[in-house]
Amino acid sequence: MKAFLPLLRLHQPTGALLLFLPALWGLNAGGEARGGPDVFLVFLFAAGALSMRGAGCIYNDIVDRDLDSLVVRTQSRPLSIGQISPRQALF
Repeated sequence: MKAFLPLLRLHQPTGALLLFLPALWGLNAGGEARGGPDVFLVFLFAAGALSMRGAGCIYNDIVDRDLDSLVVRTQSRPLSIGQISPRQALF
């Protein structure tokens, strides 16, 4: 499990926030008539932003696994060092 967590890049939340903030803005605008957004929808959209950001990072790592081993910043990613296979990352 430790090998799979870096794939999601939860330690760098900027991408998830960039996905979530426009959704939160829309939920807030849509919920103005009721006094604010539905809390369940806020949590649902937050989970969706985290999962979509993670899926995007995994796809990027699969596609760039050969190049990642050549770049100093990305050399330690699980796919580039062979700790996880592309099939395992897709699962």
